[in-house]
Amino acid sequence: MLFIHEYPDWTQFRYNSKMVMMALGETRLMQGRLLGSMEALSADLRKSANNAVIKKEFESSFEIDGRNHELQQHSTATLIQDYIRLLDNFSTPLTEERLFKLQHHISQLPLKKWRQDPMLISANNKEGFYKTLSPERIPREMQQFMEWYNDSSKDQVLVAALAHFRFVTIHPFPKGNGRLARLISDVALARSEKSVARYYSMSEAILNEKEQYFEILKRAQSGDGDLTEWLLWFTKIMRKALNQSLQVHQKILQRAQFWNANSHLIFNDRQRLMLIQLLDGFEEKLNTRSWAKINKCSTDTALRDIQDLLKKNILEKDAAKGRSTSYQIKRG
Repeated sequence: MLFIHEYPDWTQFRYNSKMVMMALGETRLMQGRLLGSMEALSADLRKSANNAVIKKEFESSFEIDGRNHELQQHSTATLIQDYIRLLDNFSTPLTEERLFKLQHHISQLPLKKWRQDPMLISANNKEGFYKTLSPERIPREMQQFMEWYNDSSKDQVLVAALAHFRFVTIHPFPKGNGRLARLISDVALARSEKSVARYYSMSEAILNEKEQYFEILKRAQSGDGDLTEWLLWFTKIMRKALNQSLQVHQKILQRAQFWNANSHLIFNDRQRLMLIQLLDGFEEKLNTRSWAKINKCSTDTALRDIQDLLKKNILEKDAAKGRSTSYQIKRG
């Protein structure tokens, strides 16, 4: 059996253009929806969302490779600063120097050189292996990779997917290749959005389907250059990441809109606590008993609090019938 890199011109990847272009179109549409919804948030909320996503991206990427324990040993702040610098300069060409610096911070390897030894890699500790390309090919392969990656005229979502696959297939370093591939892919996505802000985490979405991730990579690396399956999977995962972020940030937007619309009203601490829980998706029935239990107050106090919110048109009675009256935030 030949591995993909053993074929002549192995980087001339093939794929079902119709299927991939359709997937890219759907993904682009969802990208636009997310970016548009984020613009409705305040600058502080956008900054908070960006910081949370970057932290989650690193944690998830290390966990995918089973290296989350190593993250505690590194200076996470240094890694994040390097990542932010890459994003801030997403139009700046990727160079050997930048890769070696990132590799050092990710894997703590001091050597500024490419992998020197052949490797056999077992995908996710399962049967079968992938034989990396020979070390003597790496300098030329990486030079070609960087020239290709730095061409901003290509569809950058497609570049993100292909760069991810191509980098882990070259496997230029002894360790940390998966984490670097995901980081490089993320920078291409930033280029596609012309934005340094990150509002969704690809690594978190990949982590949720880690088994499938390694299986599809293994099949593609053992194939003949047809990357249709990998590209469709990558864009599907990206849409899942975007959708998850949309749901989270739409809730944030709804909360912000609620507090802005009612900024003229005065709420006591108990009312504010319960409104925050309701806006976050309170799963129980809200009635005087649950209000009293959460606030550690009497049911009489709970009833007065609720009646005050009814008068202020903040709450309304739940239409669903039950043994006791329950309440919800007033719609519209």
